[in-house]
Amino acid sequence: MVDRTILDDCVRTLRDCRTAAESATEAMLRRMPFLEVAISEREPADADHAFPRVVADTSWRRADDLPPDVCATPGGTALSHCMRSAATDQFGRKIWQLAIDKIAARSNVDRTDRAAVRLMHDSVPDLNDPAQDVETIRLLCESPGTLFRRTLARRLSVLDRRFRSYDGWRENSAAKLVHIPSHEISQQDIMRLLWDVEVIFAIMDGRESEYDANTSLAALKKAVIPEVGFANGITAEYLDVTIPSTGELSIKFRREDLLEKILDVLADHYGAPAPEEGIKDTDNLYAPTRSHAKNLGFFPTPPDIASTIIQHSSIFRRSQGDSLRVLEPSAGAGHLAREAVQAGAMVDCVELDADRCAQLRAAGLYRMIRESDFLDVNPEETGLYDRVIMNPPFDHQRDIDHVMHAIRFLKPDGLLVSVMSPGTEYRSTQKATAFRRYVADLNGYWLDLPEESFVLSGSYSNTILLNLWRDGRAYFSNTKTANFVRP
Repeated sequence: MVDRTILDDCVRTLRDCRTAAESATEAMLRRMPFLEVAISEREPADADHAFPRVVADTSWRRADDLPPDVCATPGGTALSHCMRSAATDQFGRKIWQLAIDKIAARSNVDRTDRAAVRLMHDSVPDLNDPAQDVETIRLLCESPGTLFRRTLARRLSVLDRRFRSYDGWRENSAAKLVHIPSHEISQQDIMRLLWDVEVIFAIMDGRESEYDANTSLAALKKAVIPEVGFANGITAEYLDVTIPSTGELSIKFRREDLLEKILDVLADHYGAPAPEEGIKDTDNLYAPTRSHAKNLGFFPTPPDIASTIIQHSSIFRRSQGDSLRVLEPSAGAGHLAREAVQAGAMVDCVELDADRCAQLRAAGLYRMIRESDFLDVNPEETGLYDRVIMNPPFDHQRDIDHVMHAIRFLKPDGLLVSVMSPGTEYRSTQKATAFRRYVADLNGYWLDLPEESFVLSGSYSNTILLNLWRDGRAYFSNTKTANFVRP
């Protein structure tokens, strides 16, 4: 355990630096009117250009004053808002660099964690949350490498969604940012992302102390400036980048050896399962893996995720007073089942672990509790359900097996909502490919759940949510708790 005096000292340093940073930012913003007038006298951005320059609106000074029409204008926002965002980003990384230096003087900090501060753009801990300050410092001292692994996973996931899971990267080592309208990705964001990827590779190459990604990407920076135009190809230290006129980026990694090291880091971070013998890849969706996952694949559903699932499940009490019949297979601790009961549903549970079954019975909330492997249960024995809500085992595509079996328990107008591995979206295995076709035929939707949703359950794995009606109707939700991926 880390010495409490180190925690207190570092948190105090963070607070002092935060106060100084806020004062410096406000002093800078007081000079913004002069800068905005100068910028506004320049020619407006070319609306057809893939990366329009910032259009200043001199009537707005503060980020919280931005009108909706300014925020919605492609490429346009108040200059003061941009400057405040940039200052927060820069000060945030500097503040945490000071904290890490102070910790390193009194404790052993992993070298990759120190280097990760260079990458902490979107991953800077909330600088207004003292509790988060303490937790991040504790990670630095007690879990070497965690900060770097988290930052690496987040930044690479922005580059390509396949990095959201331990097995998502296929044989081809080229990545693309595709289907992103030009007004939704700025020149600054592109440069920041590519800079981060270059630094990640430099860290894996053991060159974080000497490497300057700004120098390596200087040619790229010139290539995307509107006045200069686009280049056919840019070669940085670790990346080959193509920027076609469509505004989409095609990126190829130049060092396969470093890419393999990065994939090993991701596998460690996400908790890749150990290899299992006898598991065959097949496009037969009705031939499940019958062996059990380690610890039965048990990762309790956190309360906020359980609430999200219930919202997407449209659980309600019928006007004539009948409750919807709901099934939670592989119920575990019953977090989903409990939420469904509170929403007015009549809930059945299936769970293999005897101790957890006893806990479910002791709760006295559920109509039926069956101690069994869900894959051994048949709908002829239980009847059909209005809703199936589930958080199945993930290892070796077992989530696909459990979802396919669960669909058999739905009424013709029933709805299934299931947590799944993000690798289901893009694995090239026969089973995943066949499953995606099946989901598409039924107009199913995948939605992103928040990053690190299951950290408190012991997993850094990302997750998605599948919503699928048995009759193939198009899914609709008015909830804003998750982000639609695609139909």
